[in-house]
Amino acid sequence: MSAKSLMGNPAVIVGQPPYDFSKIVLGEIVGWADTSPEHVAIYVGKAEPKPFIDVRSPKDADGVVYKPRNLTQWESKRTVYKSAKY
Repeated sequence: MSAKSLMGNPAVIVGQPPYDFSKIVLGEIVGWADTSPEHVAIYVGKAEPKPFIDVRSPKDADGVVYKPRNLTQWESKRTVYKSAKY
């Protein structure tokens, strides 16, 4: 499943850091682009030092299995969008 298919259309803008967490609730899918996100994560709460959790791909080219990681943001000052689908 692709990041784009998880976001739906149109995605709802949350904004750039510092994020307006009143626009999202625990467990919502978020992405860092509205129509063709390269990356998605799950919102796990603003009380966390890192409010998003993700997994890159299940395995890299060498077969290494990735574990979930916490994120503060994706790249610098990227706008975050809430999924319209989930």
